[in-house]
Amino acid sequence: MNRQQPFGREDWQAKIAATLGLESTLRQRGEVEETARKVA
Repeated sequence: MNRQQPFGREDWQAKIAATLGLESTLRQRGEVEETARKVA
């Protein structure tokens, strides 16, 4: 799978990903960041 930087501005990427149900493809791979763990 090719996971290079997507085209377009970040706001456009987020809008299209949400429309297509692909939000998870914009997240970086790996562990959850420390700040996200504290919130949960």
